[in-house]
Amino acid sequence: FGLTAPSNGASAFEKQCFIRATALMARAADTRFVWGGGTFSEVRDITHQVDVQFSPIVGPTWGFVADGNGNGFIDWQDFNFINGAIQVLRQVGGGSCDQAAGTSWDPGGTATATSLSNTPRLTPVSTQGLGVAGVATLTATGTGFGLYVNGERFIFETGTLPTDGTTWTLRQFWGAIAVSDGLAADPSGYRHGTDFGGAGGFLPRSMMVPGLTFRFEVDSATHLVAATEDVLANVHTVPDPYYMTDALTEPPRLRFVNLPDRAIIRIYSVSGILVDIVEHFDELSDVTGGVATWNVRTRTDRAVASGVYFWHIETPEGLERVGRFTIVNTSAIKSGGDLVR
Repeated sequence: FGLTAPSNGASAFEKQCFIRATALMARAADTRFVWGGGTFSEVRDITHQVDVQFSPIVGPTWGFVADGNGNGFIDWQDFNFINGAIQVLRQVGGGSCDQAAGTSWDPGGTATATSLSNTPRLTPVSTQGLGVAGVATLTATGTGFGLYVNGERFIFETGTLPTDGTTWTLRQFWGAIAVSDGLAADPSGYRHGTDFGGAGGFLPRSMMVPGLTFRFEVDSATHLVAATEDVLANVHTVPDPYYMTDALTEPPRLRFVNLPDRAIIRIYSVSGILVDIVEHFDELSDVTGGVATWNVRTRTDRAVASGVYFWHIETPEGLERVGRFTIVNTSAIKSGGDLVR
């Protein structure tokens, strides 16, 4: 799928108006699509462990789009005609939204609403940008289908539908990635947040999708630290001992430093129970080595008790090393909370 760059301001607003109309229907989550029987046999929000339902009208739902403007192929304008979206779009103002609706896809507000389908049908599609002169300027670019899901639009160019059992994953999140400290050439300078250019300045915030990470691809891997015995000899925890305070005011974070670029860290209690696993893959490491962070909780999301813990690091090359660290849970001492020992 793709969205061609607009040629003028009104065209850009025509794309943005749909997002303005359906923004509250989006969700910050990972959604899994499983193909079966020529359609989706499962659509599930795996972040919150709930099913995403099909609906013929727009919502926090999914469905395949029809040729709403009647030009013989699926294009970006067809999403504007979906029942539930067209009614809201006619009321979305600001910028060139009124001009786009009044001249390009819904002159006079008389277009007929269409329904979403739960079964895709391969038809000609167009991934060209929108033009305010009308749909006659668009041409088909291939075959495929259009998909609406959770306030988002997708056009897929394909000659065949995916085979049964094929799994897709859609990752949606709120906010944006920006450089907050001027280190544009260094991924460590990138942060996720909101209001980057507004009066509030840069406002960093955590991801709303648990476990969400971003990967930065670079042309050269010269800064990556390869796994050797000497590198593993420098791995340790910071700080040690680690004093846990009130997790509500200061979220616990224990760091493993001087790591090679790829490693798996397993954390054990003194009795040999596996407490948690920390994966450290594809991290851009500087001359001081890579860093992995542990939230000082178990795999079942329970707080850990004070005591000695052991870590076992393993690399893809088969190198291993064992170390230990100490945790002093001062918040638990004060509250007598439910801990794992």
